[in-house]
Amino acid sequence: MFDYRIGTLDAAGIVLPDRAFAQSATGAISGIVTDAQGGVVPNAEVAATNTQTRVITNTKTNESGVYNLPYLRLGTYEVRITAPGLKATVVTGVVVDQNNISRIDRTLELGSITESITVEAAAPLLQQESTTFDAEVTRKFVEDLPSAVGGGTRDATSVINILPGVQTPAPSAASHSAVSSA
Repeated sequence: MFDYRIGTLDAAGIVLPDRAFAQSATGAISGIVTDAQGGVVPNAEVAATNTQTRVITNTKTNESGVYNLPYLRLGTYEVRITAPGLKATVVTGVVVDQNNISRIDRTLELGSITESITVEAAAPLLQQESTTFDAEVTRKFVEDLPSAVGGGTRDATSVINILPGVQTPAPSAASHSAVSSA
């Protein structure tokens, strides 16, 4: 017996390669470059070097001092920011995660371009540029919950509802009538 839905999926697989269905395995680095007086620095050169592959991606800041390096391979980067008449800044240890933007704002100080300041990036406590939130529900987490969650039971829906940012739809009247008539 031929299942039409399976045949359609097979045809789509032939037309579209597997990687067309995969999530993007890239991230980005973005930020604002300012001078010591707080003014933006347009046309500053920004170079991000992947520390594993040594591939360099270059861009310049726009008239608002903003730069964006999209579609970077996942990994750790060194970001070098230079502008005429200002000291270069190098930020090491910038981690690019999947589908996230690592924010690197920097202030350049007056000085010659041969002088540079190196800053080692620390892991951010909050990913400001992404709406991604990860939560893990472990056995210990569930066992430590009071039994009053979910009306005295610990069903999966009740446990999930206590996680930040999770919303489950309220049961509709139609689903109640279907349940009560069964």
